[in-house]
Amino acid sequence: MRYEKGNFKTGACLLQNSKVIVINRFSNLESKIAGIAELLQTLEIDHDLLDEKQNAFLFQLKQTKLQL
Repeated sequence: MRYEKGNFKTGACLLQNSKVIVINRFSNLESKIAGIAELLQTLEIDHDLLDEKQNAFLFQLKQTKLQL
């Protein structure tokens, strides 16, 4: 995850076979949180790397419909 300055929306990309999430440093806090939450709902995540609480939070987040 990287915080960068620029005129872009928060998003994810593939950079040299590495998944990268780029967050616009100039966005307000609500936009940053909404962008990260939206990405977490769509990205493939290895659940073996997460502990029980993180997996429960991710499951709950994926069940929630975001209103942006």
